[in-house]
Amino acid sequence: MYEYGRGLAKDERTAEAWYRKAAEQGYAAAQNNLGAMYDAGRGVAQDKREAVAWFRKAAEQGDAAAQCNLGVMYANGRGVTKDEREAVAWYRKAAEQGHAAAQYSLGVRYDNGQGVDKDEYEAVAWYRKAAEQGYASAQKNLGFAFEYGRGALQDAGEAARWYEKAARQGDAWGQRNIARMLREGRGGLARNVVLAHPCLAKPGQRGQESAPQGRGRARRVRPRAQPGAGCRCAALGARMEARHRPRHTKSQGGDLVGARRMSRIAEAGPSRCCRPFGP
Repeated sequence: MYEYGRGLAKDERTAEAWYRKAAEQGYAAAQNNLGAMYDAGRGVAQDKREAVAWFRKAAEQGDAAAQCNLGVMYANGRGVTKDEREAVAWYRKAAEQGHAAAQYSLGVRYDNGQGVDKDEYEAVAWYRKAAEQGYASAQKNLGFAFEYGRGALQDAGEAARWYEKAARQGDAWGQRNIARMLREGRGGLARNVVLAHPCLAKPGQRGQESAPQGRGRARRVRPRAQPGAGCRCAALGARMEARHRPRHTKSQGGDLVGARRMSRIAEAGPSRCCRPFGP
């Protein structure tokens, strides 16, 4: 309550004091929370080694969140010597308890051969477990696997389905990839150049790498313009809407898809006037 200011004035020092009392009595969740405060330097002086010590105490009691956090520390060499195999061991313990972030991270390790032998099929199996729990990064990577047939049978319809799930949660790559498939009319989506306009991406998401995290070498994307009411994009949109009014089609999963469905993704788009930015 003190940590997040729920019902009480936010006070991270007081939160740390109470977490410590519980942690010293062996309460695993409090040990994990105390470790997180040391890791971020909230309520205490930042100390990565102390963070690892508290994460370990909780992880050894079977706390999945602490096991995942300890995996992160080993994977990045924070407060401990970097050790990908040790990271995988802790990710696996958490993943087998159903921890979505750990399942995703374990999938990335199999995808890239970090701490384990590279195995794209095993990567997809872990991505799916996390994706089915709603973990956006896993949904995006699962879409990538289906689109390019990496660890799964190539299936544009499944790729579009998983990209859309990630996009609806605000994932930049999910939004970009579903827009690309919509522009190309792939995966059972009716072609719609209006909704697939580059302006769909939100400010701050342009010029980012278009390959999903943990899936090989990324490609740099050139910054594009932003749309706004009355700007060139709006005028273009009106003309293109008349020329390319899409019809609904059925995806391989049997769901109706098309402009009406995808327009909801575009509703939260930017509103500044259309001016190119960047080099």
